Amino acid sequence: MFGPLLFFYVKALTTPRFFFKKKYLLHFIPYGLSFAFLIPYYFRSVESKINTYENLALHTSFAYHLLLIIRIIHLSIYLILTFKLLKSHKNNIIETHSSLDKIKLAWIRHLILAIGLWLGAYLIY
Repeated sequence: MFGPLLFFYVKALTTPRFFFKKKYLLHFIPYGLSFAFLIPYYFRSVESKINTYENLALHTSFAYHLLLIIRIIHLSIYLILTFKLLKSHKNNIIETHSSLDKIKLAWIRHLILAIGLWLGAYLIY
């Protein structure tokens, strides 16, 4: 869910007169499916959750690994899309403004790079 949220936040900052349309909700379908997959786990008793964790049954299942891979790919795609959106914004403001200090949104670029580094470290580990 973090990927689409970050993307639409940056889109709202960089696009004049941006408003969220209903069709943008389609971007959150992977999150909804992921959440739906985990609902049975959320409603288990505490003892059952502890037992699952101790036996690593959840972490060794094919469905868990597939879900993890889909989440990583989903986040990676949105990080790339957000980075491209920022690059496009930077090119647009270079053409139209003389001072870029307050509008180049470097902090978001740093946030995207930090998330990307975290994701890379997670994949290596």
